[in-house]
Amino acid sequence: MSMAKINPQDLKDRLLAPGFTAPPVLEQLSDPISDTPMVLTLDQVLPWHDNPRTTRNPKYDELKESIRHRGLDTPPPVTRRPGEDKYRIRNGGNTRLEILNELYKETGDERYFRFNCLFRPWDKQRGEIIALTGHLAENDLKGDLKFIERAVGIQKAKAWYEEEKGEPVGIRELSRKLTDDGYPVSPSHISRMLDAVEILLPAIPSMLYSGLGVDRVSRILSLRKASLSCWKRLYSGEGIDFEMLFQDTLAIFDSSPDEFIFERFQDELIDQMKRPLGLRYDQILLEITNGQQEQRRGTLVDLPAPAAPPGIPAVGQESPAASTTGQAQSQSPAAGLQTSKTNSLPGNPSTPPAPRLPVQQQQLTDEERAELLAGHIVSPVSTKIQQTRQR
Repeated sequence: MSMAKINPQDLKDRLLAPGFTAPPVLEQLSDPISDTPMVLTLDQVLPWHDNPRTTRNPKYDELKESIRHRGLDTPPPVTRRPGEDKYRIRNGGNTRLEILNELYKETGDERYFRFNCLFRPWDKQRGEIIALTGHLAENDLKGDLKFIERAVGIQKAKAWYEEEKGEPVGIRELSRKLTDDGYPVSPSHISRMLDAVEILLPAIPSMLYSGLGVDRVSRILSLRKASLSCWKRLYSGEGIDFEMLFQDTLAIFDSSPDEFIFERFQDELIDQMKRPLGLRYDQILLEITNGQQEQRRGTLVDLPAPAAPPGIPAVGQESPAASTTGQAQSQSPAAGLQTSKTNSLPGNPSTPPAPRLPVQQQQLTDEERAELLAGHIVSPVSTKIQQTRQR
């Protein structure tokens, strides 16, 4: 059997033919799985889209001049979300990235266009929360965040934690989670922030973002709480919502924080409450003042008493040794025998000795002792006495 004649050109084409399938084209390298130094350019990095800071950094000009003369001393860390082509600032670096873009446009210098940075891998489960708390912590260190910016950031963090957990997160639990993620905030401060976002921000956004501080925010919230308590107790009509009345009154004062006078706002709020409640100005003011005093008393009562070190008696108490010695010196044997007999009789329960007053209280006069006791009385007093004191 003779072999078929093979055409040389046909054999050459077969030998040079490509494979059956084309090799895959690698469009993008996978991200490192650990912290890795990188050299990136401005067109490869985007700012973090959900930055808590929404106003200009008060130290912007100082940072710009520092970067202009010294370069970027502290490059911002970057990360990359799954599926995104470009990198993003991971925590606290949006201002520096903006300054680098400005300087490159002004000078065209390559040292502003290309910079060293640290890549940190994206956490698939908690990436958003870690980035948000990181920006909050970093912004507090690098520049002063306004109170409302921190408050909005805390509200966003609360929403992320609730999405992660699948159920509502309480204030104390939120405080613990923030502390675990590197941004410690006390529960009382968190409560104040959330109230500011939900109650005050719709009424006075300009004043809050212009820098209204936590002290005056606390006074406004305290006035609202006391006024709401007074309204619930005394308002018997229908059709007037206190929250709307409060926010409409507060919105009148939405201007610069320097122009805001708390007493004027309080006067206006009480004036708006007079007709629905059918009371005079001084009567409503007295109710609100009493409510604010109750708030302060409640805050003081909730504070835990400091524990005394072992071996040291608490304030106002005697040490056991001193008490025993004093009783032994002050009692005669006959008196001791008589006391023991009296206590042993049926129907006469043993009466503990009266506690001695502390040394500081023994040195007080009668008037000073009366004032000290009056300061700790929680029971309400009559309206006539309060009005007399106010006059």
